[in-house]
Amino acid sequence: MKKTRDVQPEGPGSATKRSESLLDLIAKEAHCDYLSDLHSLYLKGQLSAPVSRIAEDRFGVQQWTEAVSYITRRTLSFTSVQEAQQYLLVKDHTNGDFGL
Repeated sequence: MKKTRDVQPEGPGSATKRSESLLDLIAKEAHCDYLSDLHSLYLKGQLSAPVSRIAEDRFGVQQWTEAVSYITRRTLSFTSVQEAQQYLLVKDHTNGDFGL
């Protein structure tokens, strides 16, 4: 299991900080100790609030696609950030279909 990590300076004396990954941010917003905890929160339908707090323009569609694919344990493809977010927000977790 991968533990979430804090953003660290890139080198000694460097003021530049490495960007926080989308998965790390979702895990932090969801109060997860480990990235793998996101799997169970997804199955329980408990990622709406953490995902909703992340600005749409903070990460690109590729980062969202990778994050949603990891969380759902499926190889997925999205054409927009909104589509990826919606997959986590409105998915009906009881039967595997969209709950629209």
